[in-house]
Amino acid sequence: MSAADDCIDEVARFLVTFGAVDRAAARHVLAAGGGCAGCGPSAGSWPCAVAASTARARVALRGSGALSANPVMPAGPA
Repeated sequence: MSAADDCIDEVARFLVTFGAVDRAAARHVLAAGGGCAGCGPSAGSWPCAVAASTARARVALRGSGALSANPVMPAGPA
């Protein structure tokens, strides 16, 4: 697992612990220009780290995988 994966897992744990998965996911969606609506132009490419973390958190909350799992990101908002 890479350092980036470790960071995404830590953010996912934080989101789950504080019940913030849905709130973070609502802000960090694919914007019309191809970036993240929550991060703005500084995010770079889609998905941003927060969107990736919310996807991992949702997998863990469903009980279908550990936070170290590597879910496939949707092309846009779910």
